[in-house]
Amino acid sequence: MNAGRELDALVAEKVMEQSVTWFGLGEDKSLMFSDTIDRNEERRRRGEMLWGYPGGGDVPEYSTNMTAAWEVVDRMRADAWFVDLEDSSSLTYGPWWCQFARSRYTAKGESTGQTAPHAICLAALKALGVEVEE
Repeated sequence: MNAGRELDALVAEKVMEQSVTWFGLGEDKSLMFSDTIDRNEERRRRGEMLWGYPGGGDVPEYSTNMTAAWEVVDRMRADAWFVDLEDSSSLTYGPWWCQFARSRYTAKGESTGQTAPHAICLAALKALGVEVEE
């Protein structure tokens, strides 16, 4: 699976355990956390003026932004996962390699990616038993 918003949505749902919704039409669709849309719908019903989505609500770009990808790592670590991330550009299987494991000796999810965030997202999903194509 390539890095991008589809992968970000899958990570938000399966790893971060958040419900997400595609909001908008055509090419202008945004990937939003569902609870943000629900909160803003309540505000609209009360007659409050809305400009954008206060407090964010956009799903982070987990698969393309290292800061967002590190949230995935933090979440996995909070659930007792070990992480190993390596720049393997000198090897044949891709520039980045990531592995999540329950112990230092037992790999559960590992993957390669063109960038570190991409590899982190794929490995986290695999560790949780979500099948994704590399």
